[in-house]
Amino acid sequence: MEKIINAFMDEFQKNIPPALYELKEVINAHVRSSAETIIRKMDLVTREEFDTQLLVLRRAQEKLVKIEKSVKDMQQITSASEKKDKRMKKSLQQTSQSVEKTSSKKTNATKLTKKEAVTSRSSGSGKVTGSENTRVPKRKVATKKVVRKKTTDDTVN
Repeated sequence: MEKIINAFMDEFQKNIPPALYELKEVINAHVRSSAETIIRKMDLVTREEFDTQLLVLRRAQEKLVKIEKSVKDMQQITSASEKKDKRMKKSLQQTSQSVEKTSSKKTNATKLTKKEAVTSRSSGSGKVTGSENTRVPKRKVATKKVVRKKTTDDTVN
């Protein structure tokens, strides 16, 4: 900053008219003081400081671009994963509902079959009514075993 003030003062002294050479030292002191005050209030930086800060800013911008790209990639991966999870949940729900319906149909068919069997036994018709897909459990029929007594004729042969 001192260089700036000295350069300004040198230019100023060159432009002082010869009639004011006697006041040259007084004018220089006042102008230097005023210039220093003004420059300090301006909060100026040197070109070197400016270039350094510019370099830091560019590096930060490059890092920001890389981070934004990484975040975007992660969001795409997360989105794809969420879509896959939704499809799997939907498929699982459909499979579960299908199993429940099948189980419910079997339970209802078994109940109907039992009712039909009871109805046919009590009515004595011997026919099972209802849908063709229902099955009636087979009944075991108790049979008497007839034992024949051996007679003398059987032993002779």
